[in-house]
Amino acid sequence: MDVNQRDTNQDYTYWCRLLHQTTHLSVLFYNDRLSLQMAYPETSFIPPSLRQLLERLTLLNEPSNIPVWRRLNSNEQVVTLVITDNEQPIGLFILGPCLDSAEVEPNSFTNGFPVFSRQDLLHVAVLATSILTTRRLSTSDVVLDEDSSKRRTTTEDTKTYERELFKNRQDISFHATYQSERMTLRCVKEGHKEELLQRLASPDRDGRIGVLSKQSTLRNEKNLHISTITLATRYAIEGGLHPETAYTMSDHYIQGAEELRTIEAVQRYTKEALCEFTDQVNKSKQLRHSAPIIKCQSYVFKHLYDAISLQDVARFVNLHPNYLSSLFKKEVGLSFTEYVLREKIAEAKKLLKYTDSSLSEIYTWLNFHDQSHFTKVFKTYTGTTPKQFKQHKHMPTM
Repeated sequence: MDVNQRDTNQDYTYWCRLLHQTTHLSVLFYNDRLSLQMAYPETSFIPPSLRQLLERLTLLNEPSNIPVWRRLNSNEQVVTLVITDNEQPIGLFILGPCLDSAEVEPNSFTNGFPVFSRQDLLHVAVLATSILTTRRLSTSDVVLDEDSSKRRTTTEDTKTYERELFKNRQDISFHATYQSERMTLRCVKEGHKEELLQRLASPDRDGRIGVLSKQSTLRNEKNLHISTITLATRYAIEGGLHPETAYTMSDHYIQGAEELRTIEAVQRYTKEALCEFTDQVNKSKQLRHSAPIIKCQSYVFKHLYDAISLQDVARFVNLHPNYLSSLFKKEVGLSFTEYVLREKIAEAKKLLKYTDSSLSEIYTWLNFHDQSHFTKVFKTYTGTTPKQFKQHKHMPTM
């Protein structure tokens, strides 16, 4: 697996966890051979109806980067999304299954599946597509397949889906112009706060932001906020912000929006988030480390689940270990060992927060000596024990 593919998989892992946490739906990802690669939660139940759908699907005949709502049987529904690159399928995301609220009797047994109305699931489909592909759609763009339990998808179906989407694209009032959106995100990527504020004060009037939820204007604003933060996170990383910092900020601003109760408050929060991302990118550019240190940090980020030694990294950057240790301390302000431990603890916090993994699994994955060592280091960097942190993981971020 090359570095770019590994980075993409890390992004998918992060966003799938977040989608599951936000919607409580199972989020599954299959590769182009329809082999399961990740599942949130890890104990996701795959019912026979979904297995039968997977047996019938042909990814090359599926719509590209367009969500499809499917009815599996009389009361089960699911969303599928095929991700492609250069018209070749990369993999398949599945949201669900969940039960259709219109088909579920009050107080009936739901077999542990969440219950969604079709319209709410369409909103989730649009939001997930925006997060996973950066493609802005409306619920009218989601393909509806009422009878997926009985037929295969054909090439003609795909052509029909694409024609319908193209027709929707003719009406530019559905979405803000591509150029305007990219200009705003360019400000984030380059750390230009003054230009960002000017663009936010005078938005492009040729289009308007697509509606992600027509039932609730507040919910729509929150969905747009999540989509905006998703894009800002990616552009900030491209601008040089460390991925760990960017993803931590993303967590904070996405979760924080759920506590807000007015559209105006969400809009102010979105503006605050964009400004903060831009400020952080600007700071990272001003404090840009030397090339060897940047390569060191990148190495650590990509090998958090490995045993990382100064000697290995020194060979990677082609420097003597003693010189690299001195240079790292001078530029970063932490010893190399302290930096590695800090990054591993940050990853441990994510695992505790977003998964049901046990402490023994987490400290083993992250290559700590034992649970005692892990607990001691965790408390040093967070002020609390892993067990206490896990007990409070559902508390909202303030």
